[in-house]
Amino acid sequence: MTSVYADIGGEAPLRELVRRFHDLIETDPRGAVILGQHLRGHGIAHVRDEQFGFVSRFLGGPRRFAERHGHMNLHELHAHLLIRHEDTQSWVDLMD
Repeated sequence: MTSVYADIGGEAPLRELVRRFHDLIETDPRGAVILGQHLRGHGIAHVRDEQFGFVSRFLGGPRRFAERHGHMNLHELHAHLLIRHEDTQSWVDLMD
């Protein structure tokens, strides 16, 4: 059985997906709240790399994120943020 990570072609296509997603967060009005949250934190460049590592493992690829942080608990990672349903929907819409 192969992983989704392998099925999509591995690192290069996943990096492109994450790059495009964050480009949309920076330019599409639906990403404004998410962008603001990132800018109050470590910044968008940091988030691009962290999300690549997280999604990589989530899809069955290398464990980069978990190796750096020791876990992949989304609730814990975002506990410091107020995330509304609209924000979640914007994230999903932009990722789509």
